[in-house]
Amino acid sequence: MFEKILVPLDGSRLAEVALPYAEAFAKDFNSDVTLLHVVDIGEAYDGALGRARELHQQVKAMGTEYLHGIKERLDERGIRARPDIHEGRAAEGIIDYSERHEIGLIIMSTHGQSGNGVVGYGSVADKVLRGSQVPLLLIRAPEGREPFIRRILVPLDGSPLAEEALRYAAEVAERFNAELITLRIIPVAEEAFLSPESYIFLRGLEEEIEASAKEYLEIVTQPLNQKGVRCRNVTLRGYPATQITDYASLQQVDLTIISTHGRSGVGRWAYGSVADKVLRSSGTPVLVIRPREVSEGSANL
Repeated sequence: MFEKILVPLDGSRLAEVALPYAEAFAKDFNSDVTLLHVVDIGEAYDGALGRARELHQQVKAMGTEYLHGIKERLDERGIRARPDIHEGRAAEGIIDYSERHEIGLIIMSTHGQSGNGVVGYGSVADKVLRGSQVPLLLIRAPEGREPFIRRILVPLDGSPLAEEALRYAAEVAERFNAELITLRIIPVAEEAFLSPESYIFLRGLEEEIEASAKEYLEIVTQPLNQKGVRCRNVTLRGYPATQITDYASLQQVDLTIISTHGRSGVGRWAYGSVADKVLRSSGTPVLVIRPREVSEGSANL
């Protein structure tokens, strides 16, 4: 599933927060790791066109030396790593490289910044998220903790698109021997905006939806249980993004895996907007999966 892992690095400690996760995934999936440094010539040489060629060579040499240092560290840990330099804009370069080299997983920090202040990886990560078709693991920097993946959270909304994340989650859980938690959020009725009769009716409907949601989670996790994956099914009532992030924090979840485009069966919420809110508020690493059906269409979250 993740034969090739891409780790974009900009020379900063913040961006290097992704490296322990790349090492952990590479070991468990027997992956090859590419360390990519994008030289953004347009911004780096603004106002210095007369020395552009000289600066170009200096920046590439510095980037190459930096990546080789990271490679040596990974080599010592038994990780197959190769450095590569790409010229162009950071986000576009990462997206283009991942497509041309058939990368299976991109792992990057959300808040890295280049050593010379040229590129901010917060905006770069956001652009890669919105433009790439490759699964993307985002690590909030500074993370600081070791990547022990013991609990994986997968929010599901009942759609085949959202279930694409479950396929990846099952594989990751199996490789890391982690517990897999499937979470279904039940929308709640707002009493302040309803008549007493309507509120009572909707509360009864919520109970039916919750019973159906529990049955659904049991069905989709049954094959995983049979394979030996430890699964826990959870239903909660409330607002999806808030409940997902709160639950992940309270249960000390190590990794959330979420689809970007699933839509609930009752049309209450779209996974594009939910995924975006989870990414911006989650304190845990988030692996974003863009379902194949959507990859061929719109690239917007």
